Amino acid sequence: KPPSSRYGAGADVSQGTGATPSCLSIADGRTGEKVLEYVDPNIDPLSFGSLAVALCWMFSDEDGQGAKLVWENHGPGTAFGKRVWKELRYLNVYFNTKEDRLGQAVSDNPGWNPNGKGAKLDLHVQYRAALVDGRYMNRSESSLQETLNFKHDARGGTVEHTQFANVSDPSAGRENHGDNVVADALSYKMTTCMKEKVKVEEAKIPNCFSVAGRREMHRERARKAVW
Repeated sequence: KPPSSRYGAGADVSQGTGATPSCLSIADGRTGEKVLEYVDPNIDPLSFGSLAVALCWMFSDEDGQGAKLVWENHGPGTAFGKRVWKELRYLNVYFNTKEDRLGQAVSDNPGWNPNGKGAKLDLHVQYRAALVDGRYMNRSESSLQETLNFKHDARGGTVEHTQFANVSDPSAGRENHGDNVVADALSYKMTTCMKEKVKVEEAKIPNCFSVAGRREMHRERARKAVW
């Protein structure tokens, strides 16, 4: 079993017809290192949801909480998401957030919406910066090579894959090419939105029948007398 840590997981879901793969990436939030990569072009969204939940439970923290999971909530990702949170009741998931607003309002819709204002461009820009300065360590050569296939669109308002729609798979359009890159970027996103758990140690109360306990009681009475 992987060592206990704070893990973030990102998924990009295809229809599973063999044209483009469904991908899952898991990263260690404490070290910034990508620790798992799963790629399969023939797994359907529901089966992929079950597998993703199992893997997220395997990568858990000290309290047994599985990896924080996010996926693209459109197309085949909708069915994937329902399997994850509605059927399997895996609730350590990302809820879509209006990150372009000052209030950062969190909705009750699980998953990440790539169609939000500037959402896709921001995701890729943040991921690129993390790769450059070493905050995200990706040792997968194929995934890194895949990043070179992305470009700004004609208006410069977002990014897209250099390939266009594949008629054999409705999920294989420009938004669903380069699946490894999206999964990696989402796993990085999860590592940035997690806060380290702080364990508060219980106060040690000396036994009142011991010498130390009686001294502490005397000091406490003296403090109260002052006030």
